[in-house]
Amino acid sequence: NVIVFENTTDATVGTIGPHGIEVLVEGGVDTAIADAIKGAKAAGIATFGTTLLTRALSNGNPVDIRFSRPTSVNIWVTVSLLKDAANYPLDGDEKVKAALVAYGDTRELGRDVVASALSGAIFKAVPGVLDVTILRIGTAPSPGSNVTIPFSIRERADFDTSRIVVSSFNGSL
Repeated sequence: NVIVFENTTDATVGTIGPHGIEVLVEGGVDTAIADAIKGAKAAGIATFGTTLLTRALSNGNPVDIRFSRPTSVNIWVTVSLLKDAANYPLDGDEKVKAALVAYGDTRELGRDVVASALSGAIFKAVPGVLDVTILRIGTAPSPGSNVTIPFSIRERADFDTSRIVVSSFNGSL
């Protein structure tokens, strides 16, 4: 993922100086990113960001190239669900965790985390789920809410199975 912020004004805007750019990059190798920015930006355009690498111009002179990485925000999830014992896999709770991580991995930078969307990911990926009775999300252990978690364009939600707790109970509808 790459997002380029451009400041075309004569004043500093946010963290970007006059007539400068900031490239927000997720993934990739720092040196390759710096080289790509150096090759793509126009001469005289300053780069801004939290990562700094010095690269060589074609004449051998050094140039500082800056860019930023998104902030990763850990997400905790607690799920209680009713299952159809005949159709729910033996490793169903682990499949629920994996489905939530897979859903999180497909999300773009800056996308809010919405509890109902997580419930949908569970229903879509794991057979035998009858109902998601409780789904709580948060940015700290033991989440207590199903309220949407807002994200800025500079942030990414980070899901991990170690931060997801699933309780499944036999039931019927």
